[in-house]
Parts: sequence; C-alpha cells; structure tokens
Amino acid sequence: MKTCSAILLAAGRSRRLGFDKILTPLAGSPVLHYALSALKKSPLIAEVIVVTREDILPRVKEIAAAADGDNPLRFTIGGAERQDSVSNGLREVSASAAEVLIHDAARPLLGERVIADTLTVAREHGAAVTAHRANDTLKIADDQQRVTATLDRSKIWAMGTPQIFHRDLIVSAYAKVQAEKLPITDDASAVELLGRSVRLVENHGLNLKITRQADWELLELWLRANGSR
Repeated sequence: MKTCSAILLAAGRSRRLGFDKILTPLAGSPVLHYALSALKKSPLIAEVIVVTREDILPRVKEIAAAADGDNPLRFTIGGAERQDSVSNGLREVSASAAEVLIHDAARPLLGERVIADTLTVAREHGAAVTAHRANDTLKIADDQQRVTATLDRSKIWAMGTPQIFHRDLIVSAYAKVQAEKLPITDDASAVELLGRSVRLVENHGLNLKITRQADWELLELWLRANGSR
C-alpha cells in the first residue's frame, strides 16, 4: 500500500527571473509539468497536493490534467513565504499518510530513483533529504567581502528536494515554526529546530533549481539533449 503523500510547491513569483517560471514552457513543456508528472506516475506516491497561487490556479489545473500519471491530485493556495505554503499543504495531507514528500516545482528533474532512495531512508530514520556534495571551495566573508574563513569542503552539502519525513514529525516541526514565527529556508531546518536529526541522501544526478537565467538555459539544453519527459 502506498503511504507517502507528496506536496509540490508551485506558488513562487519568480521575481529574479522576471517571468512566471512555473508556467513557462521549458524544452516544450511548462516547468510545472515535469515534477508534477513524476509525482503523478510514481508507484510510491499515494496522492499529490499542489500548492499554488490563486491567480494561476486555473492554468495550474490545466497543466495537472495533461500531466502523465493517475495518482490523485488536490490543490491548495500558498502563503506569503515558502514555510506558509508548506504549512497549507500539510493541512491537506490525508490522515492515512505515514510519510510526506516535499518538492519544489522549480526543480524539474525529479526522478523515480531519487524518490525511492530518499523514501527508504526517511522510513528508517524519520527525516531524509536529497543533497549533493559541495564541489567548490567555500569561503566566509564579512560585509566588505573580505574572506574571514575557509570551510572544510568535505563536510559541506548543498540541500535539494525532495525532502521526506514521517508525517507526525514534519507536522510537529511546522507547528513550531509557525507558532514561533521562525525563519527557515528548507523543511529539514524545521525538523532540526525540534532537535531531531536529518539524514542526507546523495543525489548523483542533476537536480538544478531554476533561480537564474543561466539555470534556465542549462536545463533547456539538458532536457533537449536527454529527451524532455
């Protein structure tokens, strides 16, 4: 029996890009299509909750209807910040769900292996996050952009999504975040604030998030070269 519910975050406004990246075609299909299709057709996912904006909801529903797969879909409206959108999505998760997967629609290269690997670790340890090892040397700088320290790259990981958690754990974590108005940038941070550990699952593939124009161009080339899904 499938026990994992998925929350797909598609409520951002793409201020840095200057256009609505979720709805814009990338290699022939709207960006939203890629991750949504992966979740709709995954044999590990019981349901998909799409968190989006009210002004684009009709278009999001059109894209969802055309996406591959037949896993059940529901829609809800996001909040002012990412953490508000996740909280809204959590309210829609079925009571029967044992795990919750959270993914950013702006990461279109969501594959079944990453879902399976992360879910396996999450089921065993309660919290698992896909991530990749830092490739570059990382520095800490002051306000004048003077280097103050060099970090040990062997201990640095860049977080990605999907991030998967036991349902009760992530619900409790976000209840604390919302009640105390704590600023966080990913879901693992919410769990860490409860004092719980999070396991990393190394992703050896490309899992780029569309943030800058260069990200868009790279993904366009990759999708066209590897076949858009």
